[in-house]
Amino acid sequence: MPFAPLLALLACDTSESACDEAANTTPSLDVGTGETAWEPLADGDRVGWSYGSQGGRHIYVSLQAVGIAQGWTDSLADPNNPIVTIVLIDDTPTDPAYPEVAGLYDYPHFFRPNAEGTLETLGDQVVGTGTAWEEIGDIDGTLRATLVDTCGTELTAERQVTVTETP
Repeated sequence: MPFAPLLALLACDTSESACDEAANTTPSLDVGTGETAWEPLADGDRVGWSYGSQGGRHIYVSLQAVGIAQGWTDSLADPNNPIVTIVLIDDTPTDPAYPEVAGLYDYPHFFRPNAEGTLETLGDQVVGTGTAWEEIGDIDGTLRATLVDTCGTELTAERQVTVTETP
């Protein structure tokens, strides 16, 4: 049993060492799409609405990052997980006081390493905020993601997209 404390130390990371490791790389964030695999987005790309089981609409958003503390898989509530907000902002909203048409707010994430050496989270469902789903049609807008990790790194990425019924 003398090795149990050593194994416990090797099995978990501390936020200090995670911050030191993240500091070795220039931080960046990229916003894409994809339910189960990363699909990059370029400005002007089309993204399709998906229909949820409760009748609402959402879009799948995936993120890739480097130079952040990735968090831990044990619990989404772990305070070491980066906090992410993703919104779709209508560029020409019907009501300028409410330009956001879909959002996922202050959600803790664990970012997994991928084969390319970046960190990613896949398939977030960014849910439409409209009260009448049939009123949400094609939207030319800004898909914006923000991230704050446990080290205090703050990143923002956005793409100009058209969200449509048929991408």
